[in-house]
Formats: sequence, structure tokens, C-alpha cells
Amino acid sequence: MLPDPPRPVRLNAVLAVATGLAMMALAWFSYPPAATPKRSGASTGSDGGWSATSYGPLGPDDRAMLVAVRQAALWQVPLGQQAQRMADADAVRAAADTLVTAHSELAGPIRATAGQLGVVLPSLPTPEQQAWMAELSGETGADYDWTLVNRLHSGATATAAQVDRVLSITQNTLVRAVAVRAADVLNGQIRNLESTGLVAPAPAQPSEGRAYSTVLGMVVLVAALCVFGFFRAARRQPRRHRPMILTLPGMRS
Repeated sequence: MLPDPPRPVRLNAVLAVATGLAMMALAWFSYPPAATPKRSGASTGSDGGWSATSYGPLGPDDRAMLVAVRQAALWQVPLGQQAQRMADADAVRAAADTLVTAHSELAGPIRATAGQLGVVLPSLPTPEQQAWMAELSGETGADYDWTLVNRLHSGATATAAQVDRVLSITQNTLVRAVAVRAADVLNGQIRNLESTGLVAPAPAQPSEGRAYSTVLGMVVLVAALCVFGFFRAARRQPRRHRPMILTLPGMRS
């Protein structure tokens, strides 16, 4: 039967296991699961939300983008028309006027593209968008201007991000053409709203690089503590002395 390892050795083993577990936990909780890869290439039929068209494959993101742009117009155009009467600041009225014109011009291409691709467009804003419209109807003066600008800016930013994503992945020529026009309209709308000086600053979001640096720093710290514990335990371990054997004259060892 082997003797139990000395205490410093046991301590060192515990520290090594703790380090491994800490590194695995940091890696698990710091990075989300990998996203399922998007399907690429032409489709020969309806499969998982993809369908073949004469303009290229049509995917779920393509359809969602057409719907989102149409719904943006369904609540922003009425609010823009309302703002031309109710807004207190000239800059807000000017931004609202430009918004109405741009979205009205974009509505035709969106409907035509959806019709050619068989995408059903909504006829009403989402419940959340309808709630925003009701919220604005109860405000006046400077409060109306601030709420209007920030609601419109938030909506345009979200829709623009969706359009930009489609531009980066779509393989459908009709969708790409109308997405380019939509991106111009939405980015222009964002600039005009920001020029009013009423857009609230967005909360800071930790970047991927900062998150990686934080995780790496924590891992290095745990590893350094382990190394320190190892050397400290090694210094405390008693030295083993070989027994002294005396050999007298005339005796054989």
C-alpha cells in the first residue's frame, strides 16, 4: 500500500484542479454558443424557410426585412405627418417632413418586390409600434419633440441594422436592390433626427474585444495564483535526508 502524499502535494493538486475548472467556467460563460450556420447556395424548393425564385434563393431574413421596412412606414409616416402639425421645434418638423417623403417613395418598391417574390406584407404596425403612436398622441411641446425624435431614431436604427444584415448575406437580386434603397432612406432618417440635437445617447455596450481581454486577464490571474501556491507549498515541504551509515574497519558494507 502506497503512503499518502504529503500535504503540500495534495494542496498543489487541488490548486491545479481548481485552475482547470475556473478556466473552463470562464470560457463557457463568456462566449455564447456558436450560431447555426446560415444556408448558402440556391434552393430547389421550399426548405426550412428558403425557396427558389428566378432572382435567386429567398430566405427568412429576406422576407423579414421586407416586412420590417413596410411596418416601419406604417407607423412612422403617420407620426411624421402628425409632427408637422404638433412639433414645437422647426428642426423636428423638417426631419419629420423628410421622413414622410422618403418612406412614401420607398413604399412602392417594397410592395412591388414583395409582390414579385410572394411575400405577404402587413397592413398594420406591430402592437409595440401602435403603443408608441398612442404615447405620442398624449404629449405636447418639448416633451412631444423629445419623445418623437427618440422613438423614431430607435425604430430607424433597429430597422437599418436588419437591412444591413440582409445586404451582407442575401443572394436574391431583387431583395438586394430594394435593401440598398431602404438603407439610404433609413440612414438619412437617422442623420436628420440626430441633427435635431434631441437624440439621447445610447448606453455603452461592452465590445467583444473588451470582453475577451477581461476573460484573458482573469485566466492569467488564476494561473498566477496557482503558480504562487505551488512554489509556496514546495518551499514548505521538508527535505528528506538519507540516513548516515557508519562503516567500521574490518566490516563489509
